Amino acid sequence: MKRPDVEAILRPLKPFQRRTVDHAFLRLFTAPDSTHRFLVADEVGLGKTLVARGVIARAIDHLWDRSDRIDVVYICSNQSIARSNLPKLRVEADAQQSVALATRLTMLATELAPRQGGRGLGEGRVNFISFTPGTSFNMGHSGGMERERRVLYWLLVDVVSRREGLANLLQGWVGRDRWLDLLGTPLPLEPGIRQRFQAAVIGDHALFERLEAVIERWFLEAPEEYGVEARQARNQVTGELRQRLAECCVEALQPDLVILDEFQRFKALINQDADDDDPATELARHLFTATNQHNEPVRTLLLSATPYKLYTTDAELDTDDHYQDFHATTRFLLGYDGERVATLDSQLSRFSQQLKRAATGIPTEVRAAKVAVEASLRAIMARTERVAASEEHDGMMREASVALSVEPADVRQYLAADAWFRAVGASDPMVYWKAGPYLPHFMQGYRVNDRVEETALLQPEKLTAVQRRYPEAFLERSELSRWREMDPGNAKLRAVVSELLDTGLWRLLWMPPSLPYWNLGGPFQGQEDRTKSLLFSAWNFVPDVVSGVLSYEAERRMMGEALAHYEDPASQRRPLLRFTDQEGVGRSRHRLLLLLVPSLRFADELHPLAAPEGSDVRAWVGERIEAMLAEVTEATSEEAEDPRWEYMAPVVLEPELRAFFRYWAQASDQDTGKPNPEALPHYLDDLANLDPGELGRPPAGLVELLTDVALGAPGVVAARTLASAGLGERQRRARATQIAHAFWNLFNRPAVICLLDQIYGDARQSSDNAHWRRVLRYTVDGNLQAVLDEAWHLYWEQFGWSESEPPEEVARRCVQELVATIEPRPSRVHAQFHEADHQGRLTTETLRIRTTFAQRFGDVRTEQGVISQDAVRSAFNSPFRPFVLTSTSVGQEGLDFHPWCHRLIHWNLPGNPVDLEQREGRVHRYKGHAVRRNVAGYYADAARARWAPSADLWRLLFTAADFAAREAGQDDLVPYWVAPGPSKVERHVPTLPYTREVEAFRRLRRQLAAYRVVFGQPRQEELLAMLDQAGIPDDQLSEWMIRLAPGDYKRETHDDVSA
Repeated sequence: MKRPDVEAILRPLKPFQRRTVDHAFLRLFTAPDSTHRFLVADEVGLGKTLVARGVIARAIDHLWDRSDRIDVVYICSNQSIARSNLPKLRVEADAQQSVALATRLTMLATELAPRQGGRGLGEGRVNFISFTPGTSFNMGHSGGMERERRVLYWLLVDVVSRREGLANLLQGWVGRDRWLDLLGTPLPLEPGIRQRFQAAVIGDHALFERLEAVIERWFLEAPEEYGVEARQARNQVTGELRQRLAECCVEALQPDLVILDEFQRFKALINQDADDDDPATELARHLFTATNQHNEPVRTLLLSATPYKLYTTDAELDTDDHYQDFHATTRFLLGYDGERVATLDSQLSRFSQQLKRAATGIPTEVRAAKVAVEASLRAIMARTERVAASEEHDGMMREASVALSVEPADVRQYLAADAWFRAVGASDPMVYWKAGPYLPHFMQGYRVNDRVEETALLQPEKLTAVQRRYPEAFLERSELSRWREMDPGNAKLRAVVSELLDTGLWRLLWMPPSLPYWNLGGPFQGQEDRTKSLLFSAWNFVPDVVSGVLSYEAERRMMGEALAHYEDPASQRRPLLRFTDQEGVGRSRHRLLLLLVPSLRFADELHPLAAPEGSDVRAWVGERIEAMLAEVTEATSEEAEDPRWEYMAPVVLEPELRAFFRYWAQASDQDTGKPNPEALPHYLDDLANLDPGELGRPPAGLVELLTDVALGAPGVVAARTLASAGLGERQRRARATQIAHAFWNLFNRPAVICLLDQIYGDARQSSDNAHWRRVLRYTVDGNLQAVLDEAWHLYWEQFGWSESEPPEEVARRCVQELVATIEPRPSRVHAQFHEADHQGRLTTETLRIRTTFAQRFGDVRTEQGVISQDAVRSAFNSPFRPFVLTSTSVGQEGLDFHPWCHRLIHWNLPGNPVDLEQREGRVHRYKGHAVRRNVAGYYADAARARWAPSADLWRLLFTAADFAAREAGQDDLVPYWVAPGPSKVERHVPTLPYTREVEAFRRLRRQLAAYRVVFGQPRQEELLAMLDQAGIPDDQLSEWMIRLAPGDYKRETHDDVSA
């Protein structure tokens, strides 16, 4: 690989990020008193991953001339975070770079191996290695995954005496035939790791003899099933082999830089204080104390907005002691240097004493003590916060008032749940009832459900008695199958239904644009301020019940009583957009091509942004089309109107389309969008071969129709959006057809057809209201062009990280991502029903509720299989459905959900302020939805004045906003993270009146604010009480807060120190 261009890599970073990069690099690599460990603790959402990218670039550049191999190790808590962040961290990507994404440390033995003449770990110029600690450090006494055991087999096959016995030992639970088939193909192995591992196993006589003995005693044959003793011996020896292999992989890495992302999730691994012989901690110690090829200590960069527990007085959180946690973290960062640790402890103690003196009215030196603490901490950490950057000092956060009221139906839900729980011997369901309704239907996976299954089998009358007593509190499967309305049955859920569904959000197929190009119409009118909602709950059943109820109700309203039953809607409402080519009937649906045709003339010459300022966009486009038609037609009233003009006009006005149609007809499904591929080529041939001279007089209304096509046809809209991608004409058209095909599928869905029936009238009643015409009306009403342009800007920033990647490849990835999100892939949540037969026996039936409007975050079930949580996140991060994402704690750290969402719902409060901050950081991020709305509101005119064809309007918007912020001397976070204006990140906390939730929320807010004053102090509750009673003004407390934002460190300083 070529040497990275550091300046080019750092150029996209904002000034505060560059300062952090410079400071972190100095402290890690060149400072004489460096501990080789540094923490970037920037507030959630401020781009710590980009800071890490900058540090990587500077590190590679620093090591380039004296290292023939540079290893960068990236460790994060799960694979979703790895897949999201690794593309941003890779500063280059070419054939000479060995890059591995390994889910387990042991898999590096094969992930880093040479392949087909490629380079292995010892030969790659720069190696990026990623793994997760949960499966890489914690081996336990388990056999690991199947591929891991295959690696062990090929590492040991030349070492053990009984090859077949080794295969039997490592087979695990894999079927015999499949296992032998897997072993038939050797795995590539990294030579250095192979040599180390074999030497380590042979050198450990006890382990090697035990391996041979276990094989000899139990595994020379392969019975149908092994006994308990054999399985235990197998798992123990396999676990030890995996542990030894992991150690060899660590030794082979010789890392130059280790990055620990959101390390608070696996903090136990960095705590080297305890005399702990735990293998996982020991393995981590090997990594953090490793040396590179020059025998220099590994540099460790930690990333976490919440690296240690915040202040808390909750009794249930006594184990999360802030002081001990903070002390352990700083000891690690200081390299366990006793003198420096003692100095920091002394400074913190003095700061505490001065605060206490201030609280009693004695003259103090709080500021001097604070400055001393900051100086010591800046040597090992940096933190930037957004609160000071906003004009109202609120960090662009607004707390929305959510008024809840408990209705009689909610009380009946509790009574029924209580009786149900009592019937199976379970405890009070109050905590569950507050969180969600219909507990008997949605608590799969809970212990109470196991008791229900047991009671249903042995004493069904107990459960049927509850059902008879509270019938209205239970769902009826047969009623839901007939589209019966589903009552929310819970105060919190009722509020969400009222805010989202009752206000018409179910009528929208995408979020309105932040900057419409013309006034929104139809179902989008009055919906300008919509945003998606991200909901977090502490309870695992809540995402299912909330997404299930919201999606069912949204779909029921869309259907409008058009379908008889819930199951299999596709069989009840056939697609209306489809090309037919029946023998003896011919082809008569050429007008459908208007939705797909990628006319570049319409896209470029009729761009709505080219309309004069203040003009009516539709009228301007219509006038331009009228002029275009005048060039190719002669005004004659004698000829009869020729309706073929409706679908031939784009070809007549743009003859170049004929050549593309011929290409399109022959191209593969992977290169173009091809609905009804058996018939589409014939329709394309018809248009390509029709002689325009055969056409009669254009029909009345043609200009109006073509105006809709120019403004709303998905093929034209997509081609217009792709103008900024730098593609050739054919590729631009081809990619546009792929996007248009996705919209074709969207508007063929039964629920969408029924929705348009309600909005515009039944398509079957009049040819003037054909479905394809309704699609055009809907896309124009919803400003689809502005939506796609805004989304494309975000996708390009997401995928266009590599300086060496050609624009064609970036565009391909952007289109692939966009296409995957346009047509919603409904996941399923399962509602269970305990139904009695005529003999009183209970059977458990399941209704699979389609979840499109709202979805659960995670790997979700569909009729076609499983949608990965990455795909769910991508869909939510698009302007299309789902509009609500429900999650437990699995989604609250390290992931982005901000592109189209600035509304966060804390369904159940987290137990500590750390989790509150982490949750809200998911939507309070770079160029978030609220930020874009404010930027568009203030700088639309300036950006439009500078817009030119093929320009990215959103790039111009942020350029104008950034220029204004710099001229005004505003904070570096403006305008990309904080932008003045009416839009805010909304915090919704639906608390039930007269419950503990009300006080718990007040306590959380106090704790989050107080933490920044009593930073790193023991006995914080006492200190806070003293400051509170002293009545010290807020502005004075603000001055005493510990601030760790890095200052301006000039590049020359680094070079001088390095020299």
